[in-house]
Amino acid sequence: MTKTHKIYIGLAAFFALGVAIDWNVWDGQPPAWTWNDVMQMIGVITLCLYWESADAMERGAKHSRASQLCTILLPPLGTGLYLAQTHRATKAVVAFFAFWGGLVASAFVTDEICYRLLSAG
Repeated sequence: MTKTHKIYIGLAAFFALGVAIDWNVWDGQPPAWTWNDVMQMIGVITLCLYWESADAMERGAKHSRASQLCTILLPPLGTGLYLAQTHRATKAVVAFFAFWGGLVASAFVTDEICYRLLSAG
């Protein structure tokens, strides 16, 4: 398993943990802004930057300042820019949707599990 795979699994787990915290602390209905939201934003940005850097090192590619800045401002945009700079067009699009789709799926599955477990009783 490569370093990028390990970071990605950690990122997916981090997404899932944020959803689980919302369910366990606020019964799935958190207020507008919480400390969990702030920590999730910082963690997602950091882990996305870490993944991009590790992927660039594995590929021998350059991790541009533009993609780093875009990742800090809006992680999906920055990841898309990074992938567009380091992959062929079709592969970049597929990788983008696979990357973010997997993260959204991990959050969705965790939400569904927490909903079923915590609203059953």
